[in-house]
Amino acid sequence: MGSEVVASFGYVQNDDGEWVPKGNAPHPPLQQGQDQQGEDDEQGNSSTTLNNVMNCIEQLQTFVGTRFDAFETRFDAFETRFGNMDMVITTRFDALQSHVGNIEEQL
Repeated sequence: MGSEVVASFGYVQNDDGEWVPKGNAPHPPLQQGQDQQGEDDEQGNSSTTLNNVMNCIEQLQTFVGTRFDAFETRFDAFETRFGNMDMVITTRFDALQSHVGNIEEQL
C-alpha cells in the first residue's frame, strides 16, 4: 500500500490515538528556531501514518493468528474426545449385544 493510498483516506492519528480528518488534526506548537514545515514534513507524516497503519495490520494479523491457533487446538481436543467416546460407545454396545445374545441362547 503506497503513501498515496493512505493519504487518500484523509485521516491521521492524533496524540490520543484517534483517527481524525487531516484538516482537524492539531498541529504541535513550533519549537524555538523551528520554521514552518512544507511538503517534506507532509511526506514524512504520510510515511509515519503508513508505518502506523502497517504496524496495526501486523498486530491484527498476530492477534487473529493467535486466536485461530487457539481455536484449532480446542477443535482438535474436541475431535479427539468425540473419537474416544465413539470407541467407548461401540465397545459397550458390542458387549451389551453379546450379553443379550448369551441370554437369548439360555432361554
